[in-house]
Amino acid sequence: MPSERRNDEFRAIERDLAAIAAGEVDPYDAGMRVLSASIPRTAEGASWHALWLLWGGLTDIVDGPANDRVRGDALMVAAASEWLEIPNSDDARRDYFDRWLYDVLGYSRDS
Repeated sequence: MPSERRNDEFRAIERDLAAIAAGEVDPYDAGMRVLSASIPRTAEGASWHALWLLWGGLTDIVDGPANDRVRGDALMVAAASEWLEIPNSDDARRDYFDRWLYDVLGYSRDS
């Protein structure tokens, strides 16, 4: 049962990402749902933790000190679109998160 619940939550996240990429929803609202769904899963693995950091950073562009809705929405659409296009592999996810977290959002790399 826990794995079924996890799969349902992941499918909900991917539906939100697809809706963001297609322009069907407000990127910030759907991004907050992705962020909220990932928070309780951060201890379950690196991808969940990275997903939380990514969508936390993206939504912070809108509701944080930068307060830049146009840039935040554009980045959320790009991040969602790219996520849907990457192959389902650990290496592809690692490369995706590496680029978005460090190169795009500017998180510092651990030494």
